Amino acid sequence: MGLRLTGPRRVVLEVVRATDAHPTAETVHRMVRRRLPRVSLGTVYR
Repeated sequence: MGLRLTGPRRVVLEVVRATDAHPTAETVHRMVRRRLPRVSLGTVYR
């Protein structure tokens, strides 16, 4: 059973891959919201 690569998941993955640091979920959420304003913090945690 795998996970579907949805649009929000893809953006979260791109944001995490683009950083050299170990960002918090809140930091990732803030960066993802620049591209997807309606994404929730729960989406980032999942």
